[in-house]
Amino acid sequence: GQPVEVVSGFQYLGIYFNYNNKFNVSQKHLFDKASRAMFALVRKSRKLMLPLDIQIELFDRMIVPILLYGCEVWCPSMLNLASKLQLRYYKIILKLNKATPTKMIYGELGQFPLEVQAKTRMLNFWFKLVTNSNLNKFSCIMYRFLHDMYYNSDYKSNYLVTVESLLNDLGLSGMWINQFELSCSDHWFKQKVNRSLKDQYIQQWLSDIDTGDIFYNYRLYKGVFQTESFLSCLPQPLILSILHFRTLNHRLPIQKGRINNIPRGERLCHLCDDNDVGDEFHYIFDCAFFSNSRNALIPRYYRFRPNVLKFQELFSTKSRKLLIKLAKFCNIIMKNL
Repeated sequence: GQPVEVVSGFQYLGIYFNYNNKFNVSQKHLFDKASRAMFALVRKSRKLMLPLDIQIELFDRMIVPILLYGCEVWCPSMLNLASKLQLRYYKIILKLNKATPTKMIYGELGQFPLEVQAKTRMLNFWFKLVTNSNLNKFSCIMYRFLHDMYYNSDYKSNYLVTVESLLNDLGLSGMWINQFELSCSDHWFKQKVNRSLKDQYIQQWLSDIDTGDIFYNYRLYKGVFQTESFLSCLPQPLILSILHFRTLNHRLPIQKGRINNIPRGERLCHLCDDNDVGDEFHYIFDCAFFSNSRNALIPRYYRFRPNVLKFQELFSTKSRKLLIKLAKFCNIIMKNL
């Protein structure tokens, strides 16, 4: 007559397992723990008024280890949840809209999605399994047993399918074919995998920036995947002013028209009579409504015969003095729109 408790899984060495041979319980547990830790970090960072670069580093050191615990085994099934939490944290601390393009966030911060780190750790763990000199280790024995079943088509292992696919994508198919006869060092393999995964992401990032309509102006001043200098040399309010202006977190006609599905040529500035498209270039250089502020904050070199090259140079400057003036001007523009 006693109620029966339904157990969905079990715990071993801190990892939760399902009886259906999946990691759903463990992934949910890790995600919940990381979420609680993330919001605790946000509260403490605000209380201590920590700089943005410190907040990003704290996330990498405190939250990422929770999210990626055991990823050597369960990767890549939880990567969507991990990347989702990573982006949510960035949007919270940078006060960005939910619709902010992901590529812009990663590009401004110079941060890679967590899938790069998770895949690197997964392949490094695989490399240790196939090259370990101590073949009597339980993990090595089990891997070889799993590999034989997979090779003979007796069992389809999602883990081995993922490893083989990753190695093929990285141009390391020969290492998969001759995996038990590898002679390269652990250090070389780790560096090779890490660099290749990062290069692949950067190439995809550049391709998306160059072809996406939403990046029409963004690609004019952002052509290199790296952390922007203004994130570490300005006070936080000024950082957010420039960042919001660069990442479409504003109410310029170019962005409002995109949300309302208005053709680009009809997203005109309503503050002047030039009948120009109300984009970032127009308000920085041309709009007569901001002439006084522009003359006071933007050097004459940029105001005289403005062009795309000067637009790129202005937003890529590393001069702290000029960045402060640019941030103030961006703030004035966004407050009047």
